[in-house]
Amino acid sequence: MLHRGEGEENLEIESTIRFDRSDLNVSEVENFGPGGKLNSVNRYADWQPAGAAQFPRSIIVARLHDDYQLAIQITKLTLNETIAPERFRLEQPAGTDLVEVGKEDRGAQP
Repeated sequence: MLHRGEGEENLEIESTIRFDRSDLNVSEVENFGPGGKLNSVNRYADWQPAGAAQFPRSIIVARLHDDYQLAIQITKLTLNETIAPERFRLEQPAGTDLVEVGKEDRGAQP
């Protein structure tokens, strides 16, 4: 992928995508910043079917200049599962005051 650099005529590589030649799944994506600086390398492996699509079960994100790497191993994948509304309710911790933004007492303002 390309994007415009500093000048109108300059094109810079934004990312490169590599495919596994045995199955044509994405194996690696390199993302570049201004001036061609390599920002991150993302690797994908162990592609398996899930529903009507394929998903990688192994994902590695490496941010070289930040000295940071994250490895994700997906052991169970459930797609479009219904989530009960009560799973989104947060209980207020004991000893705290609830402040609802926009519902403050307007009469207390200077």
